[in-house]
Amino acid sequence: MMGVEPRGVLLRQDVIPLVSVAVALAALLAWWIRVGTARHWAETAARGAGSASPPRFERLIRHVLTTAAGGYVAFLMIVGFYYLVLGGQTRSFLVDALWGGAFLAFGVAVPVFLLAGTLGRSRPANRRR
Repeated sequence: MMGVEPRGVLLRQDVIPLVSVAVALAALLAWWIRVGTARHWAETAARGAGSASPPRFERLIRHVLTTAAGGYVAFLMIVGFYYLVLGGQTRSFLVDALWGGAFLAFGVAVPVFLLAGTLGRSRPANRRR
């Protein structure tokens, strides 16, 4: 049959990278839930129940940029791992990932999340009656 790749190639180039990324993301999510929940409750307790003022815009910018930079670095590590260990790609694969990932992280995600954070701050808080 023409165009059918052997199982070893499919396993090496598709299945192993997808499964390894899924396991890594699941581990990161579990860590984030454990650490983030504890941090959230500590911050809430430190602020007190009465101070419900939203964080300043500078804090939002710092949070979004830090998150985007961390995600971009994690993306590049995944791509680099794939390139070095599992794939049989050319160097243009890395260059495309570098520029494409930067565009998505900083040209798309950062503005969208800053806009969403700004719109979320301007909406009046829902008050319980």
